[in-house]
Amino acid sequence: MSKNFCNNTYPNFYNKMQILKKIIILIIPIILFTNICYSQNNRDSINILIKKFDNYSLDKLNNKIDSGSVYEKLTAYYLTGTKLFEKKRFKKASKNYFVITDLYNNYISDSFKYRVNVNRALSLYKLKKYNIALDLLFDSHQYISQTNDSIEQAKLLYDIANAYYNWGKYNIAGDYFQKAEMGFKNNKQYNLLTETYLKLGAVSHKLKLHETAISYYKKSERISKSKAINKNYINSLINIGIEYIALNKYDLAASYLGDALKNSEQINYTNGKIFSLNQIAKLFVAKNDNKSAMEFLIKSESILSDSSSIEIKVQILSNIATVYKLIKNYKKALSYYLRLYEILKKENSPYFIDNLQLNIAEIYKLTNNYELAIKYINICNNERQNNKSNCINADFQLSEIYMYQYKIEEAEVILKKTLENIKTVDNNELKSGIYLRLSDLNNIRNNHKKALYYYKKYEKIQNETLKNAYSFQLGKIQNDSKLQALSEELTISNFQNQLKLKEINYQKNVAIMLSIGSFLLLVLLIFLLKLYVDKVEAMKQLINKNIELAKQIPLKDERDILRGLCSDDDEKNKKLIELLIFKLENEKIYLERNLSLNSVSERLNTNRTYLSLAIKEILDTNFPNLVNKYRIEKARKMLCETKQILSIEGIALSVGFKSKSTFNSAFKKYTGVTPSFLRKQTKK
Repeated sequence: MSKNFCNNTYPNFYNKMQILKKIIILIIPIILFTNICYSQNNRDSINILIKKFDNYSLDKLNNKIDSGSVYEKLTAYYLTGTKLFEKKRFKKASKNYFVITDLYNNYISDSFKYRVNVNRALSLYKLKKYNIALDLLFDSHQYISQTNDSIEQAKLLYDIANAYYNWGKYNIAGDYFQKAEMGFKNNKQYNLLTETYLKLGAVSHKLKLHETAISYYKKSERISKSKAINKNYINSLINIGIEYIALNKYDLAASYLGDALKNSEQINYTNGKIFSLNQIAKLFVAKNDNKSAMEFLIKSESILSDSSSIEIKVQILSNIATVYKLIKNYKKALSYYLRLYEILKKENSPYFIDNLQLNIAEIYKLTNNYELAIKYINICNNERQNNKSNCINADFQLSEIYMYQYKIEEAEVILKKTLENIKTVDNNELKSGIYLRLSDLNNIRNNHKKALYYYKKYEKIQNETLKNAYSFQLGKIQNDSKLQALSEELTISNFQNQLKLKEINYQKNVAIMLSIGSFLLLVLLIFLLKLYVDKVEAMKQLINKNIELAKQIPLKDERDILRGLCSDDDEKNKKLIELLIFKLENEKIYLERNLSLNSVSERLNTNRTYLSLAIKEILDTNFPNLVNKYRIEKARKMLCETKQILSIEGIALSVGFKSKSTFNSAFKKYTGVTPSFLRKQTKK
């Protein structure tokens, strides 16, 4: 406005106006200079200072924290936090971000506060403080959801999913990864999209949905290959190989892992080479070729360097130790664990050290050196009291050692202690292990009622895990449906426009349409009538076929089932079931009306619990169904005999059933027809 005023020239200006013009021209630069100075000290100037201080060392940034202006201090805290995060010093990084929002909240904009909170959340969930991290991420999501930045919204959903994933809440993590997937897909963020598919595959792997995991990894493989995202392409191939190993499809696994190794060598992707070799080794372990597995693991070890991440070193060296443990070369396994222990102590990585101490304890346990095993378990407990999960795991290992030493009382005390502590830890795998061990302990004490109580708790956790897996699978289907709906929106819109055009001519064509409709309805009724007639005829043929099969099917040989399903480890159960089948087939004990699980278990010199479990594990059925099977097969043959004079009730009682009604319902359930119907059709 002042500039326009100064540029306007009128022919008859007074001298005073000329003086005013000069004053205004002088004032304008002063105002502009003041604005520039102010802008360097307002909230927006932080971004300028970040660019300026970005290359400063930590020492220089600390000097700014001590002696700089308010905005220089803010910038220094932010950049110091970022550099500390990169150096994996997450605790200090989190403190720096906290200082910004706690002491300087009035000096920062909402957008900068959002960035600080997200960075602080990422630091906290690296420290396994998931509750606080998620609170910050959800607060950040409320802010970003009010903007139009859909890419940043998807990134935040990805971070929330990652926090849940690291927390072990895989089902919730999967839901948020699927939401992030939609955001990245709509915005064509292919790099982030492939990362999300890799994570969704990892979630599916944790839930043991291996086929679902493969479908996600193949999506990542396809996109990363077409968009030349080389590292994600290789990671996809490796993960597909891992899933095929889990499914025992070793040839497919070898093909994908071989391609991953080849591509890693072409682009000199060190981590790709290491992980490919590592998984190929696992493939040989799965095929019980531990010698070949060790060769590939040694190759992967030779690629390791000082710059390799601590996670990779832990994985390779611990895998080598694991293979040595598998081949029972405990001395070698222990040497690798101890070597890794020294590396971790130097790196000051307590979380990995906790797990390693437990592995070392396990080696000593396997070599019956219980004293040293207990020593390392106690070290783990004493050094890391704040890591509850590892402390509980250590106590669990200690209880197992006491059981091996037949110190049942001590084992029970430790297990009850872990049972109390496990309530504060979200680790279903550890919970189920404790319940199973308590069940074993009570079995040893012949307290079978309590043993069954703990086994049911173990079984409940296993079922909940399976339920979560199915829930995630449902979420995948629903998400795929949403994505398909988004892609079909344009088609639906076009269809609606065409429908409106057709409605304009509707009145003119209504008579013709009604005539055509009536004709089509008549044709449809005729067609449905024909379908009904065909269905009735088909049902008759099906019933006759069922009767023929009822006459032809012989009694199944349960011993074939036994040979097919029973492993060497189940020798005791195998002998028990063989004896039971002998009693059923040769002594025909199923004909006894008062036959019960208790009476049969007494004849077999066992108890009903062991017999029931053996029938369930070996024959995949229960005692009543097994007995009814033999009874119904006998009854079916009697009903098919044309000279049979016994009534249906007589046949029911002769094969061991207590009443005709029980026999009828069991017979129909097993054969699909009633006894009277079978007899009637047989006599025709």
